[in-house]
Amino acid sequence: RYMNAFIEDAKLVTPEGAKKDFKQFFVKGEQIRFVQIPPDVDAVKSVEVQLAELGKQPQQKAMPLTRRAATLLQETRDMRAHIRHQKQQQHN
Repeated sequence: RYMNAFIEDAKLVTPEGAKKDFKQFFVKGEQIRFVQIPPDVDAVKSVEVQLAELGKQPQQKAMPLTRRAATLLQETRDMRAHIRHQKQQQHN
């Protein structure tokens, strides 16, 4: 139903314009509204490569979040809470 995303070399930009770089970033699929693909990326080719790689792997049942994914998810939640707190302080 949803597709979780592990993103490498990510840059988070808040609505206020604050930026934070992450080596790795985890996003739950239900939080993804849209994805921007840079114009220099051949999206069809990228999907074909990924599908070919998946075809080489044995089929597995869906696995629960790994420890690293859970850590990244918690870091994301903490960052959002921090951003909300900063936003509230700016409005007060």
